Amino acid sequence: MTEQEEPAAVNYAQGLMDFLIRWEQGNESSQCDPVDFAVSDIGNINLSGTPECYTSYLLTRWHPSFESSIEPGIRELVVGLIDAWDCVTYSCCEGHPAKGSVPARLRHVRLIARSPSEHQRLVHLLERLAAETNENMPHSAVRLRVSRTIVAAEEGLEVPGLDLLFEPDMCDGAGYLGELEPVYRECLLHVKEVITG
Repeated sequence: MTEQEEPAAVNYAQGLMDFLIRWEQGNESSQCDPVDFAVSDIGNINLSGTPECYTSYLLTRWHPSFESSIEPGIRELVVGLIDAWDCVTYSCCEGHPAKGSVPARLRHVRLIARSPSEHQRLVHLLERLAAETNENMPHSAVRLRVSRTIVAAEEGLEVPGLDLLFEPDMCDGAGYLGELEPVYRECLLHVKEVITG
């Protein structure tokens, strides 16, 4: 690690190995019952239905409750990435304002690769997606950024992950939420384009 590099953020995913196996098997649609989620008054979908909760179920794309477990403001992007790029997502958030002692949360999607070659492919695609989105929104106060992370599981497993972040660029929380949607819509326009271009 050079002096300019920041240490990778660590995200935790309990049951990661089982999750990846279930994602590859693709048979949950016929074997699983729907899952009930709680929703907070500001839209957080998680286990407790509160802004304080950072925990939710780890569902594969095949689970009957997969799409309903994704917050509406990020759902189209998550499904679009999976369909167009054949990638694995394990966490996401549509972005929420601060509430009480709970800080604001940025809109983001978190991905995990199944092999070193897929990781490199996703790095290339995500960086291109961010570059094209930012280039077409030069005056926006929200910028798209790719962050390399570590995904840790309780089995002692650590694998490289990738976060696609909608970050504020010198704006406050209200400004961020006001500028977020146009950048998000622009990002959606390029999801298929970067895989074919």
